[in-house]
Amino acid sequence: MDTNVAARRQSCLLSMTMVRRNFQQQSFRATCLHVRALCMYAEWAKRLVKYYSHFGFKPMYEVGDRGLADVPDMLVWGGVGTRMDADIESMLRRWSSSIRRRQQK
Repeated sequence: MDTNVAARRQSCLLSMTMVRRNFQQQSFRATCLHVRALCMYAEWAKRLVKYYSHFGFKPMYEVGDRGLADVPDMLVWGGVGTRMDADIESMLRRWSSSIRRRQQK
């Protein structure tokens, strides 16, 4: 198996495990920031936003474009980029059966 594929599967499994844990603790929203500084190419920035959108995250706004309003996000996330949110319950409904099948393989 390609190491990139294995790393993506492990990353997805870890992320969904964290989502499930948050859901069990009555947290129904997941938030992430795609940090632009980590991308060497603009193409990768678009790809990562598309990748997370596939899993149920929706782009909310660009951190770094709103002046002082972005300071709290920049302090929490440590950078600028695309802020994305997801509804945990809908993510779990959509992906739980797929994750269970992958774990059984």
